[in-house]
Amino acid sequence: MAVVLSGCALLSGPSENGGTLAERLASIPLGDTRVSAPIRIHWNDHLVPFVEASTDDDLAFGLGVVHGHLRMGQLEVFRLAARARLAEALGPPVADVDHTLRILDIDKAVPAMKRSLPPHTRSWLESFVRGINHVQRSSKPPHEAIVLGLDRVPFSVEDVLAIGRLASVDVTWLSAIALLPLRQHPEWAAIWERVVETGTNGATSFRAEDLSSALRGPGEQGSNAFVVSGRRTRSGQPILANDPHLGLTVPNFWLIAGMRSPRYEAVGFMIPGVPAIAVGRNRDIAWGGTNMRAASSDFVRVPRDTAVSRRREVIKVRFLRDREVEVRDTSLGAVISDAPLVNWPEDDLLVLRWIGHRPSDELTALLRVNRAQDFEQFRSSFESWAVSTQNFLFADRHGHIGQVMAASLPVRRGRLWQDLVRPADEVAWVGTRTANSLPFVLDPEDGLLVSAYELLYAALVERFFRDSFLSAGKFEPELLDTFVSLDTTRDLLAERLTACEREDGHCRSVLIEALEEAEGRRGPLRRWGDAHRLVVQHPFARIPFVRSRYQVADLPANGGSQTILKTAHAPVRGRHESFFGAQARFVADLSHPDENYFVLLGGQDGWINAEQYADQVSLFRNGQLVRIPLQAETVRATFSRVTMLVP
Repeated sequence: MAVVLSGCALLSGPSENGGTLAERLASIPLGDTRVSAPIRIHWNDHLVPFVEASTDDDLAFGLGVVHGHLRMGQLEVFRLAARARLAEALGPPVADVDHTLRILDIDKAVPAMKRSLPPHTRSWLESFVRGINHVQRSSKPPHEAIVLGLDRVPFSVEDVLAIGRLASVDVTWLSAIALLPLRQHPEWAAIWERVVETGTNGATSFRAEDLSSALRGPGEQGSNAFVVSGRRTRSGQPILANDPHLGLTVPNFWLIAGMRSPRYEAVGFMIPGVPAIAVGRNRDIAWGGTNMRAASSDFVRVPRDTAVSRRREVIKVRFLRDREVEVRDTSLGAVISDAPLVNWPEDDLLVLRWIGHRPSDELTALLRVNRAQDFEQFRSSFESWAVSTQNFLFADRHGHIGQVMAASLPVRRGRLWQDLVRPADEVAWVGTRTANSLPFVLDPEDGLLVSAYELLYAALVERFFRDSFLSAGKFEPELLDTFVSLDTTRDLLAERLTACEREDGHCRSVLIEALEEAEGRRGPLRRWGDAHRLVVQHPFARIPFVRSRYQVADLPANGGSQTILKTAHAPVRGRHESFFGAQARFVADLSHPDENYFVLLGGQDGWINAEQYADQVSLFRNGQLVRIPLQAETVRATFSRVTMLVP
């Protein structure tokens, strides 16, 4: 149905030759920019831009042009998701997704956030949006817009703030929603206790007892990062490294960029549609982050007769009639038991209370970080930050290293993790704690700080516990699905098997039988990479019959769900694809402003099949990095192509 309804644009697929580097640069609209002075955009051979401008607002405009030119198709899809309008483009299959997103109301705080923006941030954001719209107005539409039937609707400040909120959703929701049906299981109390205990594996640098409960919860941290002081390096200066973990797809969820203006000089990873460097460095400092999965949300059970407000929402559905739905709210939050994608088996209402429904200002925080010169400025930059909760590592050119919590955490009464779902009379928020009142670490004695999600397990262990034993079907399916959703499969399974052996002497024979059965099913899959695949592809590759048109590579994958090089997968019976994991890398050597290295699983260009669409895949797999200098003379000497945007 998706193929037929999407029309000829999808069936014909993208152009085999999406454009050379020269052709892509030549397609950037240069005139009618309305900037105050010429903007120079330097490009290297991987289409990494370095934007130079004589004013901050012109720099923001240039960054908007870069984001629009490289990732316009991605921005259009991000906007649809942030605004819960996916069905307008994708049709009936995602109408329930839109209904659920309307209930979650991710962009609820956006109007208040816009009203409270500081003048510099507001002006910066407006200039960035003008840059995006300059490209949208004057360029050919991307392939995604053609397939999805999207009109050229200008972007707004609200759209960009909503995209930022979408990128900041509480990732613990996925784990919590997966756990909800399991609350009916007879072993629920023991399962929940173990889940909470396992969820404390992160944020090991922070020891404050009063925060121990806030850092627990279903699941562990996301991504990997470390920083070492100069006492441990050959140069005598710190080194910082960061591997973000997100979906393994192209275009990548990051783009690499550099920038320079009177107040800014930095290089790093940017989220498409968010006009600040999220991970990177400037002249004085470097920073990287991991998701803490801290307690910024509550799932609340309220009686069915609780007072609610109601509003009607119209979901536009491509190819079919519009759908009208009801969204209910309580004084505590949205009634998410009404959501089609939430399986809530109880009679009472289930309500979501999220700190992200309150206004906050992550963009101003990042802009301050981009300009910070020392640890105190870095830490204080996050005072306006609320979501998503991040563990940021820090290094500076004077040899200092540190770690801060970027979060706004509710202060609650009572024991936080007594159960996944709490009664309404136990969820009073009596205050919040923000970056300046949360623990931090500066210059630890051992000269090392780590914020890592995975532990280094051998592929043999991974295969033993997941692909072999589980594929033989010798475990309760509902528990297995839950363990997988929590990213704690190995630990929980190992503990359960040990307990089973103590309680029931037949466990060993059952395990041996399962392993023998799995071995017989293995067939020609003799090596880990024969079964475990890294498939680099556009999301359109999920549509039947057109997969090959949107697939870049099908490669043997290293790692697994719980290794340092994370390549996550579900329990499987045979050949399978990794769907989540390490998909970008950043290393900064503070001994020199030009020693900054980046790589993407994919490429810079979101224009399908363009020359730089996936040119970094081989670099990523081979452990190679692209040097992105900070000094003007080095940029001009090594970035051989220049685009001039003139007034």
